[in-house]
Amino acid sequence: MPRRELKAPSQVEDWVREISQQLSEKGSMTLIGSGGLLWHAFQKGVSEPLPENSMDVDPEPNLMR
Repeated sequence: MPRRELKAPSQVEDWVREISQQLSEKGSMTLIGSGGLLWHAFQKGVSEPLPENSMDVDPEPNLMR
Protein backbone atom coordinates (compact mmCIF):
# COMPACT_ATOMS: atom_id res chain seq x y z
CA MET A 1 0.00 0.00 0.00
CA PRO A 2 1.42 3.41 -0.85
CA ARG A 3 2.73 5.18 2.23
CA ARG A 4 0.09 7.74 2.99
CA GLU A 5 -2.39 8.32 5.71
CA LEU A 6 -5.45 6.15 5.51
CA LYS A 7 -8.53 8.29 5.76
CA ALA A 8 -11.23 7.26 3.27
CA PRO A 9 -12.90 3.82 3.34
CA SER A 10 -12.44 3.45 -0.42
CA GLN A 11 -8.63 3.64 -0.12
CA VAL A 12 -8.31 0.15 1.32
CA GLU A 13 -10.88 -1.38 -1.03
CA ASP A 14 -9.11 0.13 -4.04
CA TRP A 15 -5.75 -1.18 -2.83
CA VAL A 16 -7.10 -4.70 -2.22
CA ARG A 17 -8.61 -4.80 -5.71
CA GLU A 18 -5.37 -3.51 -7.26
CA ILE A 19 -3.24 -6.10 -5.46
CA SER A 20 -5.65 -8.95 -6.24
CA GLN A 21 -5.15 -8.42 -9.97
CA GLN A 22 -1.41 -8.98 -9.53
CA LEU A 23 -1.77 -12.33 -7.73
CA SER A 24 -1.77 -15.67 -9.50
CA GLU A 25 -2.96 -17.79 -6.55
CA LYS A 26 -5.82 -17.42 -4.10
CA GLY A 27 -4.90 -16.40 -0.58
CA SER A 28 -6.16 -14.57 2.45
CA MET A 29 -5.24 -11.35 4.19
CA THR A 30 -5.93 -9.98 7.64
CA LEU A 31 -6.40 -6.22 7.80
CA ILE A 32 -5.71 -4.68 11.19
CA GLY A 33 -5.95 -1.19 12.64
CA SER A 34 -7.21 1.60 10.44
CA GLY A 35 -6.97 -0.62 7.33
CA GLY A 36 -9.39 -3.16 8.78
CA LEU A 37 -11.68 -0.47 10.14
CA LEU A 38 -11.86 1.35 6.82
CA TRP A 39 -12.41 -1.83 4.80
CA HIS A 40 -15.35 -2.83 7.00
CA ALA A 41 -16.75 0.70 6.78
CA PHE A 42 -16.58 0.56 2.97
CA GLN A 43 -18.30 -2.85 2.94
CA LYS A 44 -21.17 -1.33 4.95
CA GLY A 45 -21.49 1.59 2.52
CA VAL A 46 -19.86 4.23 4.72
CA SER A 47 -18.05 6.91 2.75
CA GLU A 48 -17.20 9.37 5.54
CA PRO A 49 -13.45 9.75 6.12
CA LEU A 50 -11.92 9.06 9.52
CA PRO A 51 -11.86 12.15 11.72
CA GLU A 52 -8.59 14.08 11.97
CA ASN A 53 -6.22 12.55 14.52
CA SER A 54 -8.47 9.52 15.01
CA MET A 55 -5.49 7.17 14.98
CA ASP A 56 -3.46 9.14 17.52
CA VAL A 57 -2.57 7.12 20.59
CA ASP A 58 -1.73 8.39 24.04
CA PRO A 59 0.62 6.22 26.11
CA GLU A 60 -0.95 4.36 29.02
CA PRO A 61 0.90 5.62 32.12
CA ASN A 62 0.49 2.32 34.00
CA LEU A 63 2.22 0.42 31.18
CA MET A 64 5.19 2.78 31.10
CA ARG A 65 6.58 1.71 34.52
